[in-house]
Amino acid sequence: MAASTSLRVPVQILYRQMKNFHLRGVNKVKLSFDPFHESVNSVRQMVFLMSADRVQMSNDNCKIKTEILSNMSEPQIDVDFTDGRKAIIKTANLSTLEILDYFDTITKEIEDAGEQAKQ
Repeated sequence: MAASTSLRVPVQILYRQMKNFHLRGVNKVKLSFDPFHESVNSVRQMVFLMSADRVQMSNDNCKIKTEILSNMSEPQIDVDFTDGRKAIIKTANLSTLEILDYFDTITKEIEDAGEQAKQ
């Protein structure tokens, strides 16, 4: 029973992060991966998540591009944020939760900076 409880906590945290995920503060996202690479699960889950209507409606101006490769390169996500920052997220050794947490951290910083600029 302890094993099932320990598994529930990360799943609940992941579900909460996915539920709160949005693209406000993001201009462009490019998800690149080789579907036959051994560490492609997290980026594939991000492709699925970003294709959700709720997520896409959070920022109509955000462009999302999926690039399917066939060169066994590591999966990565290239992100252009509205404040001019760019990020390359190498997802081979990251979980979906870690990727969502990174997006959440950066987008909160951008939103906070926007609110401070208005005041």
